[in-house]
Amino acid sequence: MAYESDFVLINLQRQLVEHFDLGEMQQLCFDLSIDYDELAGDTKTDKARELVKFGYRNGRIPEIVQRCAELRPQEIWNKPAKIYAHDGLPDEWIEPLQRLHRLVKEFNRNRQLPFNNERTRQGDEIAFTMREAAPFLFGQLDVGQWLKSDSIGKRLAVVKYLDWLQDVEFAGSLLRMLVTEKPFLQLHVLLAIDSMIDQLDWRGRKTVTAALTIYKIVSRDADLRYWRERILSRLSSQNSRSLQEG
Repeated sequence: MAYESDFVLINLQRQLVEHFDLGEMQQLCFDLSIDYDELAGDTKTDKARELVKFGYRNGRIPEIVQRCAELRPQEIWNKPAKIYAHDGLPDEWIEPLQRLHRLVKEFNRNRQLPFNNERTRQGDEIAFTMREAAPFLFGQLDVGQWLKSDSIGKRLAVVKYLDWLQDVEFAGSLLRMLVTEKPFLQLHVLLAIDSMIDQLDWRGRKTVTAALTIYKIVSRDADLRYWRERILSRLSSQNSRSLQEG
């Protein structure tokens, strides 16, 4: 089975725009029981981006990719992650670190807004764009320093970078953030932990299982509960397979 971290979200968004018109994209959403009308925007680019964002936040990217592969079998829908040479960067990422710093500032401002659904929507948009930036930032972030930063925007940015990078060296740091951070960032920490599961050895799986078992969700957040249970279920399945193979 494939998971969100196995796919390059930028590629998926571009392929949706290239291979589906608006009517076909609406049918795709219908096939997946996703409310097309709730996806913001009117153009193909808008709808494709919102569909990928929805799939990423709700753990449904593999379903979207599978259905696209069924409808357009001649295309490759699970392109591997790519490290770009500077002269091969898409125009919007010619200066990826500079753009990331702008996103950090934007998120810091977002956290100063009154709590409401619009603040959460804007925060999700920024977080998703940070995740898009990750392949273009390889080797440019001091992960340890950003994780300890006083800037919540920097901490979110490095969490999204680790979501893409899947470096288990920082799994412990992410788990500690579930204690120190507020619910919005906790959610994105869980997304990053989920991306690393296939990279963990048995000791790492045991550590994550123990941490998530005692992790207390102080807010009534269905998304936090969903991702915690999803991760624990995946870990349980992996441990069962290990026992059978051992």
